[in-house]
Amino acid sequence: MLKAALDGASIVVGCSALLPPHLPTPHLLTVFSVLPFTPADATRINIKSVNEINYWCHTLRCTETRLRNAVIAVGTLAADVKAYLNR
Repeated sequence: MLKAALDGASIVVGCSALLPPHLPTPHLLTVFSVLPFTPADATRINIKSVNEINYWCHTLRCTETRLRNAVIAVGTLAADVKAYLNR
């Protein structure tokens, strides 16, 4: 069995007893998938949310430090931050 942590909750996966008998038993069975995060307001950057920081760093292809400095320099509007980072 595999024990995985997802947002503080433990999930046990990988038990072959859960599979129907006609399927081969895999070495590792992953039962859940992680849905992609999207911010509540895609026009503004919330630097108080870890999920939003990760989202915007990935979307804008920048480090957290550059993102935070851009928000300090131009504000939280995503378009302004993007323009600042691309200059």
